Amino acid sequence: MLLPVLDARCRYFHGARYDERITIETGVLDQGRATIRFGYRVLGEDGERCALGYTEHCVVTPDAKPVRPPAALAAILDRAPRADDELQRAFGNSR
Repeated sequence: MLLPVLDARCRYFHGARYDERITIETGVLDQGRATIRFGYRVLGEDGERCALGYTEHCVVTPDAKPVRPPAALAAILDRAPRADDELQRAFGNSR
């Protein structure tokens, strides 16, 4: 099973310095039959929001046939944190 990226978007708000420690928060935005979207927030060391974004992935076989996530992955995704309200507002309906 593979999870190639179908789409990726990022909105930049504030730059980070080269040597700055950043925090990246992520959560599941939504899931389709064979797709998964993750939302991301990047925070600078001072806690200021640097960027928001998402990636959309398709679950495929090694020969690129879309499939439902296998049971083990589905179980992990069911327990994974969901994207918060800010990410849902920014990217929840961008399909």
